[in-house]
Amino acid sequence: MCLGTRGGGGSGERIYLRGSGGGGGGGAILLAVSGKANITGTLLANGGLAGMSARTFGTPLFLSPALGGCGSGGGIRIVSSQLSGNGSFLTQGGNRHCYSPVGGDGRIRLEADQLFFTGTTTPTFYTSTPNALFVPNLPHLAITTVAGQAVPSNPSGMAQVTLAATTANPVAVVVTSSGVPVGTNVALTVKPEIGADPVTATPVALTGNQSAGSATLSVNLPDGASVLEASTSFIITAAVGDALAPYANNERVEKVTLTASTGGPGVAILTTVSGKTYRVPQGVLSGS
Repeated sequence: MCLGTRGGGGSGERIYLRGSGGGGGGGAILLAVSGKANITGTLLANGGLAGMSARTFGTPLFLSPALGGCGSGGGIRIVSSQLSGNGSFLTQGGNRHCYSPVGGDGRIRLEADQLFFTGTTTPTFYTSTPNALFVPNLPHLAITTVAGQAVPSNPSGMAQVTLAATTANPVAVVVTSSGVPVGTNVALTVKPEIGADPVTATPVALTGNQSAGSATLSVNLPDGASVLEASTSFIITAAVGDALAPYANNERVEKVTLTASTGGPGVAILTTVSGKTYRVPQGVLSGS
C-alpha cells in the first residue's frame, strides 16, 4: 500500500522576473481504526518542490531567476486500539528548486493502547496512549516515616510532619520504593528552611524485593523547619526502558534517577541510551 496527499502551492516573484510556483504543502492523512491496524506499506504527506522559474523577455542577464519556496511536510495521524507493522511514514518538506534550502518537516502522531509498530518514520513520530501506562514495577520512591511519624501523601505539594520538641537526634527516616533493584543505595539530604547548612545522611541500600523495597536512614535534624529529600539512581531493564520511552521522546530509557521530597511532588529524571535526559513527575509513572 502506498497512500499520499498534497496541499496547494504558493508562488515566487521578483522584479523583471516571472516567479516560479511554490511547492504544495503535504496535506494530512488521518487513519482511525476501531480494532487492530497492521501497516506494512508507505504513507506519504511530503511537501512539494518549487517549480523551475524562467527568465522573461528583456530580463537583464545578471539577475537570477526568482524561486518559490518548497512546501512544508504535512501530517499523519494513526489512531487504533493496537498498531503494528513495519511500514514507512514520511512527512518531509520539499528539497529542490527552493528559494530556501528545504521545506520544513511535518508531524507524525501514533495513538494506540498497544503500540507494536517497528517501521520507520521521517521525522520521528510522537506517540500517545489514552491512559496511564499499566506496567508492573514502574519506578517509584517515597519518604514514608520520620521519627516514627507517617508522612502524609500529597502528590502535588508539601507533606508536613510536626515532631515533638523532645524528639532526640538522630532520627530514623524510612524510604520505600517499588520498581527499584534491591541493593541500590538511597541518599538523604535535610535542607533547613532558614540558616543552617544542609545535612546529609550516610547512604543505605534498599532491602526487601524489587516490588516493595525499603531503607532506614539515620540523620540529625536541625532546629526549625526543614525539607527532606531522598534520591536514588539505577540502570533499568530494556523492557521497562521501552515502557518509559513515551516520556523520553520515544527513545529507550537506560537509567532512572528518582527524587522524593517532603517539600513537593517526587521527580524522575530519565536518561536515554543516547544520553539525553527528561524530567517528569513521579506521579505520571505510577498513575497517581
